Amino acid sequence: MNGAEAILRSLVQNNVDLCLTNPGTTELLFVDAFERVAAMRSVLVLHEGVATGAADGYGRCGPPLACALLHLGPGLSNGSSFLHDARRARTPLVVLVGEHYSWHLPFDPPLASDIESLARPVSIFVQRLDRIDHLACEIRRAVGMAVMRGGPAVVIVPQEIQGAEVGAEEPRACDDPECPVMVEGFEDETLHRPDPEALARQSSELALRLSGASGVTYLVGSPALSEEALRLTTDLAASLGHDVVLESFPSVLRRGESEPVLEKLPYFPDAVRRALASTSVLVLVGARRPLGFFGYEGQPSELIPDGVEVVTLAPFPSNALEELKAYGSAVAALGAGEGEPHYPPRPTLEDGDRSDGSIDAWTLAKAIVEAQACGDIVVDEGRTGVGPYFTLANAAPLHRYLGHSGGAIGEGMPLGIGAALADPSATVIVIQADGGGMYAPQALWTMVRERLDVKVVVVSNRAYRILQIELRQGGLLLHDRSKAMTSLSDPIIGWVEIARGFGVPAVQVSTPHELKSALQEARSQRGPFLIDVEVVEAR
Repeated sequence: MNGAEAILRSLVQNNVDLCLTNPGTTELLFVDAFERVAAMRSVLVLHEGVATGAADGYGRCGPPLACALLHLGPGLSNGSSFLHDARRARTPLVVLVGEHYSWHLPFDPPLASDIESLARPVSIFVQRLDRIDHLACEIRRAVGMAVMRGGPAVVIVPQEIQGAEVGAEEPRACDDPECPVMVEGFEDETLHRPDPEALARQSSELALRLSGASGVTYLVGSPALSEEALRLTTDLAASLGHDVVLESFPSVLRRGESEPVLEKLPYFPDAVRRALASTSVLVLVGARRPLGFFGYEGQPSELIPDGVEVVTLAPFPSNALEELKAYGSAVAALGAGEGEPHYPPRPTLEDGDRSDGSIDAWTLAKAIVEAQACGDIVVDEGRTGVGPYFTLANAAPLHRYLGHSGGAIGEGMPLGIGAALADPSATVIVIQADGGGMYAPQALWTMVRERLDVKVVVVSNRAYRILQIELRQGGLLLHDRSKAMTSLSDPIIGWVEIARGFGVPAVQVSTPHELKSALQEARSQRGPFLIDVEVVEAR
């Protein structure tokens, strides 16, 4: 058995069972090793960004986890945008990057690059395998770091390590206390782990401080979005008469009937400040202090209104569930929150379509919610074209929601691939803005190849609408050149032709009736389907 096979077997031992790849010559020993490691599924993609984005989607819906196998520094660079998103979403995944033979590197071959430097900004852990000794421990450490720190762990594998002989036996799971790279329990100093006595004391002080307070809002971030943690947060808030709001771009959570009715912070700074205008105490639950996506002249980077006190229930990152339970016990010990809990009302979908027969953001959001079924997974990268969706989805059947956490656009369809591979029984609905969709249209090919039940709804407003809005926000006028630089209407992107070219059935719609019929058609057949929706700007 060579090193490549041993690495794949060690990944399987550590709960990594899927590899998404666009391999090159420096990864051919891995390609060969897949023949002998049946437990590791391999999925071919046509671009490295599809590999990293799909690994992100798979990890959000896991465990188990996925790995991406990439070709040298350029392949890693191609996948970096969505590794950035995965790091922001705190998604655990492993990235294997093939490297030249060490004896070949001094000659500076054309594809040589500083892979470590390329990997560091978009990962939480980087290591180069320079020795075959303790290989199982090295892989275990990489997976452990990905899980505990929450993000991509990059493992650089030179060709001589891939081809090195490691014996004929199955690599033994690393449990050797003498191993120099052993990470017992995947402990990591970057995580906040409070002392139990200190946690109990702090929870009691916080419960005493908040139980009688008004204007309290809990801001919930990714580490606290698990079903149990989110339910505990909303129940405590409801019992104390407090409010709950999610970070602007949540990574993954359960939504719909029987789940808490939740809203998220808006995107634009002024809207965030308005949303927090009645808040006197902002409680951070696995969340960072709310910041603007960008800096604006004359406006602070932090978006907390003046006079709002900020307290931390669960620091970011932390074991939020442990700290929420301690806080809940402290609230109960005070006898607080024993009255009738008050939950936000669940929205209802209004009847009727736009009188002019066109599709705007609200009409599109409503149609998608009405088309959803229990067990669906919804990937939301619709941006400005489907703004009302998150609110209306509180009325949808039970589903999982994957948001666009990092801001690097175009990950919607790759995320959909990962989600569909993680749960083949689910129908995945990808709401994809048209501009962002052009960053990874190759994802459509993999959907067909793997026969994935992914329905792509392309929000075609035929513009980089967010840039047009930002121009107005900054007091800049849209002139001929700025309009041209933010327009996607000359030429119009032929999404139906693009989809059919990859083998995906597709239709274009421009009226609410056509949209409803297309969604019904998409759901009537298993497999990928694309709907190009012409969306008008709200009037």
